[in-house]
Amino acid sequence: MLSQATMIDDFCTFFGMEGVAPDDRRVMWRQIAYALFCDASRSAISSLTFECESITLEDIAAMEEVFDGRWQPDDGAVTPTDIDTATAESAQHVCVTNDAMVRVDGALVSLAILGLSSRDELVVVDDDTGTEWMEVKASSIGRLYIQCEDIVDAGVISDRVLIQQSSRLRSLMLICDRFEPGAAASFIKLVGRGLTTLRIPCKTRRWITASDTKQILQSCPNLQFLGVEHADLKSINVFIEAYEHGWCTLRALSLWDVRVANESLVTFAEKLKDPHHPMTRCLTEFRFIFDEVANSNSYGDCEVKCSAVIGVDHGQRSVIKKHTGLRTLTMEISTLPTEDGVIGSDAMTATIDARWRILEPFARAFRVPLTLEDRVIEGSLQCYCAGVSVTVPAGSSTRDMQRTRNFVDLLHVLWTLDRDAWKRLLRDGADIPFTGSMRLLPADETPYFALRVSFSKATFHQQLTSCIDFIRSPSLSAKAAQAKQDLLSAYNQADMKHFQSELRPLRVRLQFQIHGADLSSGDVDAFLIAVVNTIEDIKTHLDRSEGAHDTPTSLTSVVLDATDLDLSSQEVTADRARLLMRLESFGIPFHNVKLRLNRGSSQVDDVEEEPHSVAHVDRLLSAVLPARWSRDSTEETSPWRTQTLSVDQADLTEFASLCSTVSRTQHVKNLQLRSVFLFDSPFERYLKWQWLVQALSGSSSSIKHVAINETELELSDAVAVASILEDGMHMSEEGGIETLALSTEAANEETISTILALLRQLHHSLTSLSVYVWMNTLSSPFVSDILSICQNLRFLDLSSVELESFDLFVDAYDAGTCHIQSLALHSVRVENTKLAEFVRALADVNSRPAQVLRELCLDSVGTEGELVETNLEELLQMLNVNPWLQYLEVHVDDELHPTFVDRFEAHDEKWLPVAAERLSIESKLAFLSTVQSTKFQRTQTQSVMARLDDRVLTLVLEYAATAAQRHVYLEIV
Repeated sequence: MLSQATMIDDFCTFFGMEGVAPDDRRVMWRQIAYALFCDASRSAISSLTFECESITLEDIAAMEEVFDGRWQPDDGAVTPTDIDTATAESAQHVCVTNDAMVRVDGALVSLAILGLSSRDELVVVDDDTGTEWMEVKASSIGRLYIQCEDIVDAGVISDRVLIQQSSRLRSLMLICDRFEPGAAASFIKLVGRGLTTLRIPCKTRRWITASDTKQILQSCPNLQFLGVEHADLKSINVFIEAYEHGWCTLRALSLWDVRVANESLVTFAEKLKDPHHPMTRCLTEFRFIFDEVANSNSYGDCEVKCSAVIGVDHGQRSVIKKHTGLRTLTMEISTLPTEDGVIGSDAMTATIDARWRILEPFARAFRVPLTLEDRVIEGSLQCYCAGVSVTVPAGSSTRDMQRTRNFVDLLHVLWTLDRDAWKRLLRDGADIPFTGSMRLLPADETPYFALRVSFSKATFHQQLTSCIDFIRSPSLSAKAAQAKQDLLSAYNQADMKHFQSELRPLRVRLQFQIHGADLSSGDVDAFLIAVVNTIEDIKTHLDRSEGAHDTPTSLTSVVLDATDLDLSSQEVTADRARLLMRLESFGIPFHNVKLRLNRGSSQVDDVEEEPHSVAHVDRLLSAVLPARWSRDSTEETSPWRTQTLSVDQADLTEFASLCSTVSRTQHVKNLQLRSVFLFDSPFERYLKWQWLVQALSGSSSSIKHVAINETELELSDAVAVASILEDGMHMSEEGGIETLALSTEAANEETISTILALLRQLHHSLTSLSVYVWMNTLSSPFVSDILSICQNLRFLDLSSVELESFDLFVDAYDAGTCHIQSLALHSVRVENTKLAEFVRALADVNSRPAQVLRELCLDSVGTEGELVETNLEELLQMLNVNPWLQYLEVHVDDELHPTFVDRFEAHDEKWLPVAAERLSIESKLAFLSTVQSTKFQRTQTQSVMARLDDRVLTLVLEYAATAAQRHVYLEIV
């Protein structure tokens, strides 16, 4: 049928051949070769995804019978002859000199050693193998390569017309569980003559070798894109050699989890620096995405390569050498190698102590408690320290706020100079606790400083005035100016240049909260009016002072980062909506807005108020989600402009207005819903769920992260969500929800049905899922359904689960359907022996769970909901051998904690000899080379990357092998 398919252009097929009799299998491979890969076939397929369980050399031999003309579909009963016998027919033969050196399985040997001479006729397999070598066959030893210059005779053995490879097949994805050694390259040799795109994602093992890769490149002269996953090349030099010998003209090369020597990566990068190298002239896109870097003996290997490009001066600051051509380098590493080794912790501590003595008087005088604000790292159990906040105290004088500004300004300077010292000062000097999972922001971001004002009728006017005093502080005090000079003098000249180029304005965020449902309407209105006036006053002052230059004695310039507004306990009225619209006219960005979209008990029966209510909700949403912002705006796409909309309770009409806004917003990334279905009838819930899912499924919405907190989920909820699927509406391929967090009280049939219905609607784009249940427990079948439906998950957080075993996770990993890198389990009932089996799987370096899982949290897990001593011992043993797990958080009771805490902490902050965690999309884009990208039609991604220096790829490669740091925490339940 396929051989006659003249209308099919793109085809995907799977051939299951396990258990098939050898003769039947041979017939099947002949038919496959003829139907899909022969020019004699009438098939018009140009793009093929070919998947089978295994490919052997016997299968290749069966395919060769077709291409050699010894088998055709109309004469399938003809017994084929053996091409390697003396009487075999073939297209042509050659003879070589007696002293010729030939290549067999990669080794060079003489013709005499093989028992051959110049009289032996060698059957030509490929007369265009390369410019120097030709592949032939000998009846006694099989295939070998000869040098073309050694040929002394040639002749035609037969007049038979060979069947040519398909000239229509251009794109091939070859997916196979197991290749017999050499089979992959032999398969491509038979079918790859016309290919321009080739992908080989190996599933379970690294079947593809450097020898295979070389033969593949030689067999596909028209290949423009090559993608390989899970291969063991030993060295990336195979591609350099292919370009230099003219076997390869690849424009795009993608290597995912491919083992290569670190040294070869450096060589590859050096070649890309040469504008005259053939690889530089051809290669326009290069992706190197990895789970590990092989052949790296230790972290010291990485240090050597780092030292080759980075010089570290006596101030322990990294300075990029000029010859690299790199303009910007971000390195997520706490200690950098120096000329004499790695900076010692004692020296670092002494340096920090000296800087602490400079700032200590200001920290001690700063009596207001500071609080760290975190920002969750997407798809991770860890978080960033995004900012520092302070609640503006009642009764603060102008002088108090100026002192506060002085201290915050010095902290900001220290962040720019030395982020690690900044953290240690806050943690050890100001007694601010950094939780175990909290990390510093990337080097290209700065933390904000938040001023928080909670409503108090007696003091809010004074607190708001204090905010203005903080912003309007005229200059550093004399003592603060001297401290700034002393701080800067503690660093050398190179650090000063870095400071002058990297010092950014101080980001100030204003946070306003109104809590308490018993507040009078007049008091709330007065507070909101004062808030709006304060923000306008601050914005006007900052606009007037814009452009002022910083000096060593001046305060750092300030920008109003964003506004957080919590109105979740208050009713939204038309007057309040109009009031907040004033902020939109000033261009004040909202970061986090919490609203309550119901009218209160006094207005439930007031039908005339409903249209007015909907109108002012629309106005309010327009205020906090200004449509005039450009999608491509740099400020809007900044991490600090990520919008979060939180809604607590909502009436039917207001919820409809919310969904309408959400479906078309271009700015909000996070939507948090709390008790929005609480007081609704089944019919109202049905409508709300339909509206919500339709809004989230649309292609025009920018929502990526959704959190739903409801007391209970009902059967009508599941029916409503399922009806969307029945109507044929699916999540848009252009976007989609990436993170879903569900929280409810009871784990009953209705809850499970609703959750699974949601997952079936959102699973295409969903990479992160959290399910919290406070009563009853979820079951193993429910977890299995999650793993089956959501095969793109990278993060899974579950609570209140009863597991029969961890086999469902292990089986999913082994089957390749589970890619979860971060797994958090809370209040999970499972036999401790079953947990031990899972830990042992993580200790097996050859197992898929060990290779994929990067973060693990075990909180109240075990037969009785707690870990036992044997579990902790096995976790420690696992840490000794697992080179991939980067984060482990374990909760134990207070009796076991003293016994094990030191042993677990011994693994904390240890360097792992593997690459960092799976790269984010930003990091993946950084692997795209833009060399000569202007010569070709550019995609949107290429256009964005064209702004990068064309040698940035070199440095990315050289730092790709940087070790990851492991974090281990043992907490008390």
